[in-house]
Amino acid sequence: KEKAAAGGVKPCSVCNQSKLSDSFSNKQWSAKAHSRKCLDCVAHPQAGSAGGQAGLAEGRSSIALAAAMKLLKEAGDTANQFCAKQLSLGNASDSDAASERATAGTETGQAVRLLPAQQTALQLGVYSKVTSLHAAQDWKGLQAIEHEACAAAVNLHPVLPTYAMEIYGDLGDCYELQGLYEKAVVLHEKSKSICAEMGDKAGLGVACSNLGNCYERLGQYDKAIASHEQDLTLAVELGDRVGIGAASGCLGFCYMKLALPEKSLEPQYEKAIAFHEKDLEIAKEIDDKVGMARAGCNLGVCYFSLGLHERAIDFHLESRAMYEEVKDPAGVMRACVNLGDCYQALGNEDKAVHWRAMSTTEQSVAVKPASD
Repeated sequence: KEKAAAGGVKPCSVCNQSKLSDSFSNKQWSAKAHSRKCLDCVAHPQAGSAGGQAGLAEGRSSIALAAAMKLLKEAGDTANQFCAKQLSLGNASDSDAASERATAGTETGQAVRLLPAQQTALQLGVYSKVTSLHAAQDWKGLQAIEHEACAAAVNLHPVLPTYAMEIYGDLGDCYELQGLYEKAVVLHEKSKSICAEMGDKAGLGVACSNLGNCYERLGQYDKAIASHEQDLTLAVELGDRVGIGAASGCLGFCYMKLALPEKSLEPQYEKAIAFHEKDLEIAKEIDDKVGMARAGCNLGVCYFSLGLHERAIDFHLESRAMYEEVKDPAGVMRACVNLGDCYQALGNEDKAVHWRAMSTTEQSVAVKPASD
């Protein structure tokens, strides 16, 4: 049975192409669908688009700090001086600054008593720190302030829910990208809950997609399907064709996993095929060659598993051609492996050997497929 299925893709909002995770920064991979940008589009921004990841993170951080300082506009008393000092130390990472932050809450042995607005200002400072650490992919630093960040999210939730949602989302990304999926699920669920409260369908779709990805990694495919189905429903409601294709591809991948021999067979593959066909349809509609290659690969895997080897070969040849066009050698080699398996199943040993040999050569991208 073939194992070389293609998964783990999301669409770029600028070029409208579905791409693998290594085509995005970690921050952009977890961004909302309407603002997600691949590395190419960040490096070469189109008219009206924002700058790179660092600039986006700096903007979010600056906005939060500006909002915090606005809350302290009536500065002058001890509490406001304390808040301003804390905010100024918020991005410091050395031990001296950390020690100063820990002891700055007292004046002549008395605890500083803060007004609600002043507390909110400090919590926005924590949000700014979370955003900066996430953008820098400083996962250890982000984990170190998790307790403080969650406390800030709890307090920000009633007054500034968007900031709370983003704190939970950033923490969820931190654990997901480190492979700590159970922890990530808890945090993404909190982000999802706040999105639902706010009626933020785009944000809710991102949270559902993230949850689906985590459940996939945990092997909990029923839960993954439920999350991706919700993502698909939201994409349909928003008229997001790229999102529909991405969610369909994820659902197809989950049904392929459920169709493994030790679990169940044809009905699951038939569902997987329907979703991958939708993914392929939209990829063609928006001229997303990476998406076409991925969907074709997955359709080939499904048809091979159903014993329809000639049909599988058609899709793997198309997939290989697309991977060649986008200069993805790993995709080309995966298609060659799959073609070798198909011909082996048909009893054509010569072509099976040919395609498997091509899968092991570094020049496989430049070699044209054999005539069938």
